Amino acid sequence: MRANFGRMYNAHVKIFERVEMMSVTDFKAAQKWAKLPKQTKQLILENVLCSSCGVTTIVEFTMQDTKFGILLKGKCVKCGRDVARLLENE
Repeated sequence: MRANFGRMYNAHVKIFERVEMMSVTDFKAAQKWAKLPKQTKQLILENVLCSSCGVTTIVEFTMQDTKFGILLKGKCVKCGRDVARLLENE
């Protein structure tokens, strides 16, 4: 059982290492993103819809400030397909 926990922990760490890989294409979007609490960012990144996998984690993402909010565009951590998430303006 401990060996299984170790594998799950290592997989989880690898996901978060990949989550941190992002490319900022919009400075204003990056400023808004930076104001969010770390836990909120984590929840947002882990709650993205993939047309193939369902709910997934977005990785290798870019961000853009739009009139609707911050648009994250990236890849599904599970299958590598394109995914996106919009964080609506308040």
